[in-house]
Amino acid sequence: MNKKYRWNDPKREVLLHVAAQYDRELKAEREYTDETPGIKKIHQQYLKKAQKQFQENSYCDARAILYQLADMNFLRQRPLSKKQGVFYRQKNDIRLDNYKICVKYKPLKKGELDKIKSGVCERVSAERSVNKACDEMAAQFGRTGLNLQKVLFDNHLVDQTTSGELRLRSDCRIDNVQPLHECIELRKAPAAVINEINEQRAQAACFYSAHRHDSPAMIRSSDGTGFGKSYSVIEEFLKDLNHGESLLNIVDPGFKTAV
Repeated sequence: MNKKYRWNDPKREVLLHVAAQYDRELKAEREYTDETPGIKKIHQQYLKKAQKQFQENSYCDARAILYQLADMNFLRQRPLSKKQGVFYRQKNDIRLDNYKICVKYKPLKKGELDKIKSGVCERVSAERSVNKACDEMAAQFGRTGLNLQKVLFDNHLVDQTTSGELRLRSDCRIDNVQPLHECIELRKAPAAVINEINEQRAQAACFYSAHRHDSPAMIRSSDGTGFGKSYSVIEEFLKDLNHGESLLNIVDPGFKTAV
């Protein structure tokens, strides 16, 4: 008596690749059973591939193949049809290239998606594709490369080229986040540039100065940010402090106040 056939993800992926070669047969009939010629062809081809790749003598019948194909969405079912072993031609929008026809993998664990994203980001380069990076990382997550590809595609982190290769989306943000203080430091302008900007502001500030007018004045300007308007008021305030002038000169309208 033959042992019960034990399926796992690598075996299902072999079946997936075999069945993909029989796309025409899987679109030709309205109904499919384990007696359908296309299913029998897939069954025989799968046995050859699996026995060669996994070095096993265990056997699965055509009915087991039929149910696996349905689980991967090559075929669809109707109410009660699964119990009868009858399946139907799949809709056209359910395809291999959008991963709607694929092995049903175990769900991701908490935090696993972030680790997959960062791992792919670290590995992908001009010489290493997303597909290859997924293959390299597969063992780390106890998954297959195709499983990781599907995770990236389903989470809108990659696009697929016409050749079937995956590439990271331009808007994909991988969470290699630097601490905030490091980001700020990296974006600071050099001291020499800051000093030069402030010198130019100081020169432009005289156009907005109202503090030294003989009577209170208000300057109107539609200039953008950084042209010296606020700089003028603050600079004159600090100069007045250095000369010991009273704060009333700044806050009391009765004294020549800058507005």
